[in-house]
Formats: sequence, structure tokens, C-alpha cells
Amino acid sequence: APEMPDAFRVLRRLSEERFFGRIHLITRCGLKRRQKRIEWLDHHAFYARVGIPRSPPHYCWSPQNKSNVCQDMGITHFMYADPRELVPLSDLIPNLILFRPKRHFPEYEKFVKESTTQVDSWSAIEKLLLPS
Repeated sequence: APEMPDAFRVLRRLSEERFFGRIHLITRCGLKRRQKRIEWLDHHAFYARVGIPRSPPHYCWSPQNKSNVCQDMGITHFMYADPRELVPLSDLIPNLILFRPKRHFPEYEKFVKESTTQVDSWSAIEKLLLPS
């Protein structure tokens, strides 16, 4: 998969100017996808370009497991493309960002409106989290 426009640049700014290296990859996927994700990150020199230490992503098996990981790490901001993954985090993480959702879920409209900030690009994330 290709890189998303501005993603690495904005992540580097977030790492340097807001989160001071505390950017973590937390994802839910099976064993087959894990190796492909690591290969993609390495192929694109993700860690060097973003300016964070190279460490494996935090893999979770369920949304509840993701909540536990976030709580243990003291996560304050979480971004994902699927509102169903954000719901279990809503009482734990104060800043939930819905990034370019691929599908619309009518049953989650109220949650999305009341509990998330929706963005459609890395430039929008930059404006949201790194105001000038």
C-alpha cells in the first residue's frame, strides 16, 4: 500500500512538538497480517522518518484488549477509521479521532457526533493537534 499524503511529516511534527516521541501503533489484526505490517513499516523507514524508537506495534486481539493496552500506556489520543473500534475506548481516552471512515454505520451516528472528532486528511490532523 502506498503512503498517505503528509502522514509521515505530520507524525514527525506530532512526535517532536506535541507527544515528544510518545507515538504508539496499536492495532488489531491476526497473525497473517502482522508480518506484512512490520514489513511495510520497515520498507518505508517509518520509525526513522517519524522520529520514534523502533518497536513492534502493540497487537490486540479484541477491542477490550485494546482498551487494556491504552490504559496501561496512558494513551490520551487515539485515531482509527472505524467507530466500532472507538466505542470501547470512549470512557478511557479523552480524545478520539475518527480518521477517514471507510463505512458509515447509522447505529453509531450519535456516538460519532458526540464522542469523536472526524478528520479526513493528515493535514486536518495537523491543524487539529498542532494549531499555529
